[in-house]
Amino acid sequence: MPEDPDLTTLRLAIGGMHCAACAARIERVTSRLPGVHAATVSLTANEGAFTFDPNQVEIHAIQKVIEEAGFTAQVIEEADPDEELRRQDEREAARAAALARRALWAWVFAGPLLLIAMGPMLGLPLPAALDPHAGARPLALLQLALALATAWVCRDFYRDGIQALLRRAPNMDTLVALGTGAALLHSLGTMTAVFSPTFSAHDLYFESAGTVLAMIALGKAMETRAMRQAAEAVRGLLRLAPEEATLVEDAGERRVPVRLVLAGMRVRVRPGERIPVDGTVAAGEGHVDESMLTGESRPVRRAPGDPVFTGSINLDGSLVVEAVHVGRETLLARVAALVAQAQNAKAPIAALADRISLVFVPAVLVIAAGTFLAWLAAHAPLTIALRHAVSVLVIACPCAMGLATPTAILVGSGRGARLGILFKSGAAMERLAQATDVVFDKTGTLTQGQMHVTHVLPLAHLDGPEVLALAAAVEAASEHPIARAIAAAKPDAVPAEDFQAHPGRGAQGRVDGKTVLVGSLRFLAQHEVVVPAEAQTEAARLEDAGSSVVAVAVEGAFAGLVAVGDSLRPEAQAVTTALRELGLTLHLLSGDTPRVARTVAGQLDIASVQAGVLPDGKAAWVGELVAQGRRPAMVGDGINDAPALAAAWVGIAMGSGQDIAVQAGDVVLLRGELSALVDAVALARATMRHVRQNLFWAFAFNTLGIPLAAGALEPWLGWSISPMFAGAAMAMSSLLVVGNALRLRLVPLSASRRASSHA
Repeated sequence: MPEDPDLTTLRLAIGGMHCAACAARIERVTSRLPGVHAATVSLTANEGAFTFDPNQVEIHAIQKVIEEAGFTAQVIEEADPDEELRRQDEREAARAAALARRALWAWVFAGPLLLIAMGPMLGLPLPAALDPHAGARPLALLQLALALATAWVCRDFYRDGIQALLRRAPNMDTLVALGTGAALLHSLGTMTAVFSPTFSAHDLYFESAGTVLAMIALGKAMETRAMRQAAEAVRGLLRLAPEEATLVEDAGERRVPVRLVLAGMRVRVRPGERIPVDGTVAAGEGHVDESMLTGESRPVRRAPGDPVFTGSINLDGSLVVEAVHVGRETLLARVAALVAQAQNAKAPIAALADRISLVFVPAVLVIAAGTFLAWLAAHAPLTIALRHAVSVLVIACPCAMGLATPTAILVGSGRGARLGILFKSGAAMERLAQATDVVFDKTGTLTQGQMHVTHVLPLAHLDGPEVLALAAAVEAASEHPIARAIAAAKPDAVPAEDFQAHPGRGAQGRVDGKTVLVGSLRFLAQHEVVVPAEAQTEAARLEDAGSSVVAVAVEGAFAGLVAVGDSLRPEAQAVTTALRELGLTLHLLSGDTPRVARTVAGQLDIASVQAGVLPDGKAAWVGELVAQGRRPAMVGDGINDAPALAAAWVGIAMGSGQDIAVQAGDVVLLRGELSALVDAVALARATMRHVRQNLFWAFAFNTLGIPLAAGALEPWLGWSISPMFAGAAMAMSSLLVVGNALRLRLVPLSASRRASSHA
């Protein structure tokens, strides 16, 4: 939803779009309405999102201008995710089936037409009645019947194409309608001489029109099927949600539809079943497979009090889960919504193709007319001039340009979702691919984000566990973060008696009748405890490594040291190495002390370090990088680092479970592992590489194909393209673009694998 409270977003299911020019036209006509602030139309999803001020423009006004432009527009009602998925899937399946039937019937008529027309030239046997040498009239009449039947099957091209031309918004259908229509009209004109003794069926072009229509119909059917495969990510995510749940009530258990489960209710999940709600384990324990959300294949143990999520699989044990979020509010539904948002939103790189698509078709019409007149001016026969003009109309393919960007982003964002990476938009993916720097927050990003005991050094007659147990017994009554970390390391320690806190210095108490002091070396010295030189040396070393050091004394005698710190994530070293291999410059921003920040940076070979920086200072520092022409990706926890995430070229939020931080950052790493960052960078770069490949192919195809179809090289090299081959080439160009995008499913993310293997 838009940030401005006066604005709202309308989603419309749009019918009748056939190419990028259609989507661009809808965006243009709706954006002209007063009160419409943004319009984004997805050709791949057949829907649009319109941000508008309801005080200035009404919904029916937006629908009206879309319908006046020649399309249908139906409001997409907010529904249960599963119900909305079912409706959308039914619409897409119905459209795909209709296009497949059209292609099948088109070839039922165009196949024999092509055989009859080209058979004699290829030496193929034909019935005597169709032998052109025996008589041209039966052959011509049969070709006419088959061509008209093919045209009737593909009549949508003519209806939509001519309507678009009359609205002065020609599209791909216009090119097909004019090209094949010209061939049909020319052949019909030639048919007027069918009873002339000199009539020859070789002067007809029915097979060109019929074959072009059938080729393009087949291409559109295959393209739609491929696009459904590319869009499978969202459907696949939502299908993970079970349809029924076992409700636990006082009277017993019963199976109910999931939509009847409300927050606060309890459900039982048996081994092998998918969890139907987001909630907390109330009873039982077991291992849960959450790979569909986090991309992490290792099962996680879940016990009472632990969170679980819709769609994850209970592998063993019987769990009773208390529902917290259901339906549209579940993490699975929110992830699917973010993926759909990313797939429908346009990347900046798509703007070029959209602008060209708006003028492309009119330009092709001008080129085709110029081609026809040029050949006539060169005293070429009418049939030659017409053939080249038809080839120009048919070979031009705005669809390839329009599909170049959205198909790649569709597949890339879908693969990202399976890896636990959410790109909120195509722009986020493009920006991450362009990033030159990575700026890390320290706590919770490079480190594990929790204080814990890192070292226990006994320096007297006690061993390590005994020193830790004494320290934990005294610190159990303290609320200081360091004290809590020590107490958590030995949860079974019996709290000390006669506890006394000395704020800023330490604490003391009686354990098993002995006085135990826990605190700084200075605190122990103040109590006349002799601190060995070895202890002072070790304490200085641990502090230089970024740890906080607590000394322990028993009955006035020094016992040992306990170091508490926030250790690096296991994969941090491998990840920073992989990012440098990708050519990125690394920086560390931290609110911690310079000594601790430099220690962490030194362990990871990060040269650029800024310590003691508050959240607003982080945003300012990142903003300075942007002002210098750098393109920094800021990686943080998505909460404390929100200002810096917003100021960066692209913000990346580390999330895990319920705190996925969907409000912060342009990219969310769901599985909460730093190695996902390498996945995200590699995937974004691979996606943009495929986008550039698609755009290059689309532009190169039209740049080379149109002159060749116009016969520009025929006078010198004899090269030209017939309308039939032009139609086949046009259909194949769109399929090639979609197929190239689908290759993203198989592109290896080698840097990511190295980072994960070293973790």
